[in-house]
Amino acid sequence: ACLDGETWTVYDTANSGLPGNSVYHAAIDSTGACWFGTFSPDGRGLIRFDGEHWTAYQTWNSGLPHDTVQGLLIDSDGLLWVGTDDGLARFDGRTWTTFATSNSGLPGNTVKWTAFDDDGSAWIACDGAGLVHLVDDTWTVHDHGNSPLPHDRVYHVLIDGQRRKWISTR
Repeated sequence: ACLDGETWTVYDTANSGLPGNSVYHAAIDSTGACWFGTFSPDGRGLIRFDGEHWTAYQTWNSGLPHDTVQGLLIDSDGLLWVGTDDGLARFDGRTWTTFATSNSGLPGNTVKWTAFDDDGSAWIACDGAGLVHLVDDTWTVHDHGNSPLPHDRVYHVLIDGQRRKWISTR
């Protein structure tokens, strides 16, 4: 749904390009386009709406590693980061880059969320594998075995104005 002043617009499969009626994540890029992450049995994938056109990104037509989108974030450089059930994807509008346990220091492929610190480093919440700090090409994993994290199921990470990391776990 979109609230513009006093006017509500509800988007669903009947009046939009959404593949299903469940949207779990949203982000707005620098052009004003809305990105929607879906995660339900009735429709999955990443959807872009520029105010006029709907574009669906799924594993079969893009570099998205999985159609279940767990989290969305647009960084300060305008790159879209997509957490999925099979790794983390970065999209610059043309090229997809995928990070998974097979090609990076990511300790698990279910990525729930990514946050960026002021220095440009990424904090990645991995469900079942802990919290990952990515600085340049160095991946540092924080889990219950090497940090005070109470559990390795990390769902979300937020960074406040004092650069404190707020981490939600199981």
